[in-house]
Amino acid sequence: MTNIQIDKLSEQLNNENSSEAREEAIYELGEFTEEKALKALIERLSKEKDSDVIQMILHIIGKIGNEKTIPILFKYADSNDIEVCLTAINSLGKFSSSQEANIALVNCFISQSNNNLRAAIVKQLANFDSKEACKVLLDCLTDDSKEIFLRKEASLSAMELIQNYPPVPVPEPLNNISPLSNLVNRLKNKGWELVEEIYEQVISSLTDSSQPILQPCGLTSQEIIKRVNKDIKLGIHNINLLISLKHISSEIFDVFVKVKPSAREAYLPANLEIYLTYLNGNEIDYEQASEQDLYIYLEQFTIAIGNTFYIKVSLDDIQVMETVEI
Repeated sequence: MTNIQIDKLSEQLNNENSSEAREEAIYELGEFTEEKALKALIERLSKEKDSDVIQMILHIIGKIGNEKTIPILFKYADSNDIEVCLTAINSLGKFSSSQEANIALVNCFISQSNNNLRAAIVKQLANFDSKEACKVLLDCLTDDSKEIFLRKEASLSAMELIQNYPPVPVPEPLNNISPLSNLVNRLKNKGWELVEEIYEQVISSLTDSSQPILQPCGLTSQEIIKRVNKDIKLGIHNINLLISLKHISSEIFDVFVKVKPSAREAYLPANLEIYLTYLNGNEIDYEQASEQDLYIYLEQFTIAIGNTFYIKVSLDDIQVMETVEI
């Protein structure tokens, strides 16, 4: 009976003559937990032109709470329609236990120039118990150049969150050539390109962003994160591998891998497979791209100097293996 109801509502969802009929179907589909109902909503969203209907779908997607929809919400949070942006931002805020939604909102804040939308993002970030959210909120509180209403929005619920994440202690001074610089130099010799360096006085998210989030006072300037990338050709498709390397101690690194389409392609190719493994063959993470994925984050891991990990990307019968020696 459930499938019959979903099919009937899906037909109503494609009624091009009545936005009211579509909105009624959207509301009712939001009551189902079946993946089929969510798929119908996403398919309609991809071709919907009515702003009010788009907003309703984004609202219902947030209510359903399936984390697979976070990249979709992130895309619509950058819409030219302010109301659509606001709805997508509010729906992302419902995923308060998701690191992916947390990073998506932080990146929305960095790229967003509209202060009303930035205030809405700040309001949602207050729900995330994370270092990244804390940095944005603290930035709003301490930067006098920010609009007063933006600082007030941050102050409403930021202080308790900020207390949970005190500033990161400054690491001991390193030798003339740090292990991190040494590692990056070796990667550059294998075709990787250095794209970003982050220093201790700029506490930024390890996972993404081309811009720092916060510059707190009193910290010395010492590199802690470097990002390198490399373009990979898979037949007619091109993807980009981005590795973030964070120096934890004299012999330990945190590593974070992101896969995204090249600048010439909008999405990752569907069915792209990414394997992350240690030298001994033990799997760190495995992910497969779905249709219209904007990026894929792989699980963050820690590795010591002298060890090796592999990144293997596979599409149909094409495979490329990258070896990273720490």
